[in-house]
Amino acid sequence: MRELFIEQLVKQYIRLVYKICLDLLGNVQDAEEQVQETFLSIFIHSERYKNLSDVELKNLICKIALNKCKDHLKSKETRMRRITDAINEEMDCDSDLEREALKQEESQEILETINELKSPYREILNDFYIKQMKIDEIAKVKRVDSSIIKVQLHRAREKIKQKILEKGGEHL
Repeated sequence: MRELFIEQLVKQYIRLVYKICLDLLGNVQDAEEQVQETFLSIFIHSERYKNLSDVELKNLICKIALNKCKDHLKSKETRMRRITDAINEEMDCDSDLEREALKQEESQEILETINELKSPYREILNDFYIKQMKIDEIAKVKRVDSSIIKVQLHRAREKIKQKILEKGGEHL
């Protein structure tokens, strides 16, 4: 009985849940993982949901999917991957294989390099990549124009690239 309930929910809502996850995460693999996590959570707690109306059930499923995606985005691994990916895009890394091989080492090196930066660059990178604040949010908190934050973010990325190259990280 429980399996039929879940099977029906999956058939009915999998496209919606996948779209939510893909829109939030922007990555097919991460989206698929969070779709699975969403339906696993629903399966585990399915007894609670049997008496809900279709509208309530749909809203609940969407909320669970959103929360699963938010939790995923908050994870440290995801934050570090975003920093590494952004730096790699700036450096126009030629080889995907090379990027994968260096990812672990780069994450640690980038964190150390960020901590070596002076204010405001260290704070801008922390706010943007670690805290995942938008440029407009950072500007509002710092009470400056968003164009200033954009320039500082660009300069901070350049400073990181320069420091890493000075340390011998020519592949980054």
